[in-house]
Amino acid sequence: MRSIIHLALLLTLAAVIFSGSLRADDTINLDGSYFYGGFSSHSPYPYEPYTAIGDQYISGSSMVLTLNFSDDPPSQTFLTITNTFYDSEGWLNLIVELDNETYHEIGIANDWLAIFVMRDPGVDEILDITYSLKKKTAPTIAEIAGEYSIFGHYSGVGSDEMWSSSMNGAVTLGLDGSLTYSVTPDFGDTETGASTYTLNASTSTIYVTGVGEFLIGEGGMLMRFDRDASDNELFYEILVKRSSGKTLADFEGCWKFQAFAAGDNTRAPYTAWGLAVVFNDGTCLVSNDYYGYTSETVSAVISASDNGVFTVTSNLGYEYTGILSPASDAAIMQIAIDELYHSVGTAIKIQLDPSDDNDNDGISNNMEFAQKINPLNPDTDSDGMPDGWELANTLSPRDNDAESDTDLDGLTALREYSLNTNPNNDDSDNDGFKDGDEITAGTNPNDNISFFTMVYINPRTNTLCWVGATTASYRMSWKDSFDEFWHEVTLSSDELVFQSDTVSYTDNGDDTSVPARLPLNEANKRLYKITAY
Repeated sequence: MRSIIHLALLLTLAAVIFSGSLRADDTINLDGSYFYGGFSSHSPYPYEPYTAIGDQYISGSSMVLTLNFSDDPPSQTFLTITNTFYDSEGWLNLIVELDNETYHEIGIANDWLAIFVMRDPGVDEILDITYSLKKKTAPTIAEIAGEYSIFGHYSGVGSDEMWSSSMNGAVTLGLDGSLTYSVTPDFGDTETGASTYTLNASTSTIYVTGVGEFLIGEGGMLMRFDRDASDNELFYEILVKRSSGKTLADFEGCWKFQAFAAGDNTRAPYTAWGLAVVFNDGTCLVSNDYYGYTSETVSAVISASDNGVFTVTSNLGYEYTGILSPASDAAIMQIAIDELYHSVGTAIKIQLDPSDDNDNDGISNNMEFAQKINPLNPDTDSDGMPDGWELANTLSPRDNDAESDTDLDGLTALREYSLNTNPNNDDSDNDGFKDGDEITAGTNPNDNISFFTMVYINPRTNTLCWVGATTASYRMSWKDSFDEFWHEVTLSSDELVFQSDTVSYTDNGDDTSVPARLPLNEANKRLYKITAY
């Protein structure tokens, strides 16, 4: 077995019963038996795909994997779990040891499902998605019969099969062993048909006549990973049972998601991960990280049926179809875009304490939901100003208003935030000077004894001193009689002397200026004006 290439697949099986919360006091219990499936693709051309499927068992810190691969012989691997934890962003971190080497994987999980994607192909030159599904013990026909949503991702194998596709649809398992289906590929017509299935309760599987074996897991979920590429195709299919009584309240919350995608006519792979925050009116904020680049937060709307089927329409015009699990804490969806890429993604809800402030932006989680902003991002609209500061200053944390100037003092909202001035008061320190004018003059808009004024004129040294700073530029205007016009001189920084809060300039005259500026003792008297700009 090519152990390095498949290592990323093997590391993702441990944390399938970790409770999806961000609280530091969570108890982690990994013991149990699980199904595992992984779909991978080489990152360099020709992007050849392969799969793995099998069993995983955990007892304490010991993990045993028994897997079958589409491109290698079956194998059994023993690993040690050294740590599992959620980081500050809500991602599940898994640390394991294999052959005295330590490996770190990042994914998402609830109490019956864990999903990981390879975020960086690195030296292995692969990208992948893996599913760990807790086995349903001794399932009965009555428990598994019902209507399911089905999602599939498919990819050609071999240099003559450079393609990828996906599908979604409905499958009904009857109490009498009958099966009907209606599926729609991302290109082509809807296909309908019928078959039969048999249940093997001892192995927690069903066998569909003419199709193959599906693994039965908790959470109303079944999955199938193909490991036989003899038909020049590899795939995975996920079924989630539909359930009645779903409302928008079941969707409200923070959802972490992972996805594996491939180009429709190249098999070029990439992975995606991110956060979707769903509010009680069905509106969403979605932030993504893709292998290779990061996208800005986009908005979307969920339209949900009472059986858990939903569609997501983004403000970019894309529409995705999915299904909410019966437990309402996981969702599977087809997120393919025709002629671009084909993908099946999985999202898991993470639980937040309403009274906490997970992103440390000064607003509690429940208040963030009430205001329809992201409780896991301190700057929802990415405008450089924290959500709490924007709300406290009557700005919008959902709209980029960094360049706004509500109080018309010449400072943008972002500049007011950086200066800690009041964006709704043009004179924050009430000293009679607008905040923007103070910044121009080099004075402190938050200190009412710091404003643009002359400190002294020393007639013996011809030195002028005023309140200012190195951050400002100055001009000196002069005239030797009231009847003259003002003559303007731009002062360079090397002509000025800067102290903690003052600026000084010594007038030694300038016989090259027009008119010539005589030394002050020859001119006898002079009028000055200092201008900041």
